[in-house]
Amino acid sequence: MYLDNKYTKWYNSIIETAKSRINNIDEYMENHHIVPRSLGGDNKKENLVLLTPKEHFICHVLLTKMTTGNQYYKMCYALSMISNVKRIGKGRYTPTSRLYDYSKKLQKEAIAASWTPVRVIVTGK
Repeated sequence: MYLDNKYTKWYNSIIETAKSRINNIDEYMENHHIVPRSLGGDNKKENLVLLTPKEHFICHVLLTKMTTGNQYYKMCYALSMISNVKRIGKGRYTPTSRLYDYSKKLQKEAIAASWTPVRVIVTGK
């Protein structure tokens, strides 16, 4: 499902680090689907992990770099969505302007690649 590259290794490293944390976490954390739901993941405990807001954002950036084709476009959309969330929690991560710009470019690319023009057929009377 994922490309065999350094980004996948980094992603897996973040996930494994998060899994090894003690459950008594005092800081703000966010749920993350290890295999995103849009790629066939589910809500089972084994597919969920608690990440810091920054880790969560970074994982979504990495997911765009470890997928191709339709999966890539889905991950671009997910990154765009997480970039636009307003500060919900005390510790919600706000991306840097550079990362925000990157996510917007990916979203635009994904929309352009998946958009197909509508053909209007005009019939005479």
